[in-house]
Amino acid sequence: MRISKGQIAYLGNTLYEVLHSFNVEDFYFAVGSSREAVEGLANLLEEHYIACRDQELRELHFSNTESLILRNASMLCSENFSREEFQSRLGESPESARRFIRQIEPAEETPALHR
Repeated sequence: MRISKGQIAYLGNTLYEVLHSFNVEDFYFAVGSSREAVEGLANLLEEHYIACRDQELRELHFSNTESLILRNASMLCSENFSREEFQSRLGESPESARRFIRQIEPAEETPALHR
């Protein structure tokens, strides 16, 4: 999928908030993967953000698990932030974020991860 630098920033910001702003005791339950996997995905998005020019669209492909992590992180942010806080912290309105997240959701049901 081709996404903008702003959309990459949004995804990275949601992961940052989940990693540093919320008390997430069970990452598998809340996010769909381990904390380490979320950190790895956040680092990858940061690399893409840094490499991306302002008006450039980047071609990024997310696995079903990565798509699930991104969707769940976005949902956690929407549940924990007011509308204004959501937009100021994440750089997107809740409505535009929901539309964007629908584009990257897994095509089919992702099986539960084993611990």
